[in-house]
Amino acid sequence: MKRGLKQKVYVAMSGGVDSSVAAALLKKRGFDVVGVFMKPWQPDSSSFCLWKEDREDAMRATSVLGIPFLTWDFSKQYKKSVTDYMVHEYKAGRTPNPDVMCN
Repeated sequence: MKRGLKQKVYVAMSGGVDSSVAAALLKKRGFDVVGVFMKPWQPDSSSFCLWKEDREDAMRATSVLGIPFLTWDFSKQYKKSVTDYMVHEYKAGRTPNPDVMCN
């Protein structure tokens, strides 16, 4: 890192321990850390994906760390690349691995 210039790092914040500790360690090492929550897709009628609660947890973690917090809405991309792929594979009689498409 150049003297006087902090390198900006965006940390994907899930609200869990791993991402929170990663952000804290980066901040401690002098990076300009920004916490980012990535909003996934879920059906309007669904309550099984608790992204709102996860986002609140991430917001609390960034507040404690004293770093900025952003929410990036990837719901359209997630539905197209992950959910639609998974449904297509199930219909074709295959067992999909949505994590591969998500990552």
